[in-house]
Amino acid sequence: MRHSLRNLLLTALLASLFAGPALSRADSVGPLPEAVRDVGIDEHPNAQLPLQMRFFDDHGQAVSLGDYFHGKKPVVLQLGYFGCPMLCGLISHGLIDSAKVLGLKAGTDYDLVFVSIHPAETPTLAAQARQSFVSDYGKPEEVNGFHFLVGNPVDVKSLADTVGFRFHKIPGTEQIAHPAVLFICTADGRVSRYLYGVQFAPRTLRLSLVEASDGKIGTTVDRILLFCYHYDPNSQGYKLAIGVMRTGGILSMLCVGLGITYLVRREHAGHRTVRGED
Repeated sequence: MRHSLRNLLLTALLASLFAGPALSRADSVGPLPEAVRDVGIDEHPNAQLPLQMRFFDDHGQAVSLGDYFHGKKPVVLQLGYFGCPMLCGLISHGLIDSAKVLGLKAGTDYDLVFVSIHPAETPTLAAQARQSFVSDYGKPEEVNGFHFLVGNPVDVKSLADTVGFRFHKIPGTEQIAHPAVLFICTADGRVSRYLYGVQFAPRTLRLSLVEASDGKIGTTVDRILLFCYHYDPNSQGYKLAIGVMRTGGILSMLCVGLGITYLVRREHAGHRTVRGED
């Protein structure tokens, strides 16, 4: 039983890692186990989150999702569950590793909201998960930027459907198969970007947050980079825009041409001056 469950979880992990926008039920290379067949992501860019939905925070207080979207800073949203034996921890650790060197402050520049998809999980478990996350992050002064929530299945399902997050409870276990993804959301609660996998390049995460904030966080350099780079869903990162490369090449050629013209004219002027003196 343990071996079969472990194999099933590994299959779920592999399926989730490739459950990006390019993969659908019909795109599968081979048949997946029934328990993970409906696991994946249907991207809904710019979808408005159900901010009125009610949850409980890690203090057991009733909150609404909208309490974390004040129109001032973007939000990194993670859906998973605290008792996840494999995938959620990998995603969280990948996020922590990237956030440590991000150069942005949690609670000031952005917030993280983790919503449990497991109906049996409690605020007590949410508090333990938050404490573990904050401890690994190692910056206690930014603790107010991390929020861990639980809720009833109806509200959780509504949120998951809104962002296109398809998960499935593994029969005969307390485990849930789900995709590996982070949602970058705007300050007013719209889906801005999907980041897949269990590791997240700091530049990609930073530029995604700057993009979601409409340039309200980050530096002037970040905004220039967003102009020069575009997000490539295939590589899950920002790449130099072809148009910018072409424009840059043309500008470089113009600069070289102007420089050569200037030098030639100066040389000719020097020759005329010499001849005049003679």
